Amino acid sequence: MRLRHRTPSVRLIRHEVVKATNLLARELRLERGEEILYLQRLHSADSAPVAVEEMYVALRRTAGLLEGPPSARIEKHLDERCGVSLNRSLEQIEAVTATLMQERMLNLSSGAALLQIVRHQFAGDEVVVFSGTFYRPEAFPIRLDLRRQ
Repeated sequence: MRLRHRTPSVRLIRHEVVKATNLLARELRLERGEEILYLQRLHSADSAPVAVEEMYVALRRTAGLLEGPPSARIEKHLDERCGVSLNRSLEQIEAVTATLMQERMLNLSSGAALLQIVRHQFAGDEVVVFSGTFYRPEAFPIRLDLRRQ
């Protein structure tokens, strides 16, 4: 965003400790029913919403994360509070149709398309964060420079 001369911001909408479902346990490589932290964040550029993110954090790998007030800057808190540095990310990108909640949060019309990035973030070989971020497509255009050799 800064390269595009826009001011980025992120706001924590929701946070709570939940139990890992079968899907979340598989994605985070945990046992079903383990406690995980759920975060919902709204990303903006120049105060206009551009993305909504749903994030799940493996609490057993992040001792100390829940100490102190919650923050939208989870990556910073992982490093400072837990000594956990995220050093690798596996990402999958695809187009999806916005849910009603996403339409409302991002001020979209019904049936709007979003760019979805599903992300597994690692510290070493352990998955610490599993998230899905849903972007307004015009906010993050993809540009490729392809050349034939």
